[in-house]
Amino acid sequence: QGEIAALRVSVTRTQSSLNDTRQELEVVNREDLEQTWRDIEQTQNQLEEVAASLEAARDRLSRLVITAPDTGRVHELAIKNVNAVVTPGETILQIVPVDAGSVISARVRLIDIDQVHLGQSVRIRFETFDMRTTPEIAGHVMRISADRSVDQQTGESFFSVLVDLPDAELARLEGRVVIPGLPATAMFTTGERTLLDYLTKPLREQLFAAFREG
Repeated sequence: QGEIAALRVSVTRTQSSLNDTRQELEVVNREDLEQTWRDIEQTQNQLEEVAASLEAARDRLSRLVITAPDTGRVHELAIKNVNAVVTPGETILQIVPVDAGSVISARVRLIDIDQVHLGQSVRIRFETFDMRTTPEIAGHVMRISADRSVDQQTGESFFSVLVDLPDAELARLEGRVVIPGLPATAMFTTGERTLLDYLTKPLREQLFAAFREG
């Protein structure tokens, strides 16, 4: 009976120790679980910050990419300096479509641009060739720049107008070679007169008066 009593006491102590151990495990598990949730919450916050930074970086990167409306050749590059700042709406270059034939780039003054429209007839005179034997050739307006450009040397503002020259008209030059950069004069037909007529009218009137007085 003494041994039985001793065993009972031992069982009681063991049971008490087991209960204490269970309570300690519950406390440890609860603390570990709380720490785990805190770690998860912190990681989630970090992920949200990284996602926001990534989105901002993508937005900045998208602003560095300029997409052309058409496939073509770069013409009249306006921005040439490294790290230059481009303002919204500023013309940075002109693009000549790849499916376009021969194209003339004309500069039209701001006060004259309201006289120019798509499809408008244009007479082209190449200044390099002998004007007495070289005919004027006909073209039409195929594109007008959306905004004005500024000549970096003179500071003069102008609109860029692309004039398409049909092959049949170029054939009238009879073997004269038209190369990029060849100077030319574009005369835009406005009603019965051209912009050049409007510009030279005062000079013609002065010459006529001088001849009449003479």
